[in-house]
Amino acid sequence: MRKKLLIGFLAVAGCWTAGALEDSREVILNGGFAEIVDVAEKDKAHIQSVQFPKHWNVYGGRLVTENNRNRIELSDYLYTLLRIPQSETPTRLKGEITVSGEGKLKIYLSGCIRKPGDKRGFGNELKPVLGEFVLSEKAAVFPFEYEAEPYSQYYLEFKQTGGKALIEKISFRK
Repeated sequence: MRKKLLIGFLAVAGCWTAGALEDSREVILNGGFAEIVDVAEKDKAHIQSVQFPKHWNVYGGRLVTENNRNRIELSDYLYTLLRIPQSETPTRLKGEITVSGEGKLKIYLSGCIRKPGDKRGFGNELKPVLGEFVLSEKAAVFPFEYEAEPYSQYYLEFKQTGGKALIEKISFRK
């Protein structure tokens, strides 16, 4: 009886799903690209594969699966929404990306600050650059960090120029 109650509690609390097994400090979802979904009809013009990692969107990119490992091949622009806690204090964020390829990969945020009571919708008013990295054939880990302002809302964005990038995983934590 106790075991059933505990299982029921965990399921109701949302702790029994694969998503709940992710690091609670992560401000991005599915940074290892394990969870994939079918590409929506409206996105087929700019996503060059029939499936793509959930919680991510791309213009000029595709899902590459080799040896049971999902990666993103990027030739233009990739983004995902950040889950930053809304509070009166800044939030220190640290991340890293594992990537190989050719050309340069620029990492930046795009967002706004909306304090409680502010009725304006989301805006791309702030665009801090977190780093620009020269890629090579061998995968490398590139760190990046940012101190998010109180009540900020951001997308994490990646812009590839001068070739293609093969992204293995991305992490961004508070």
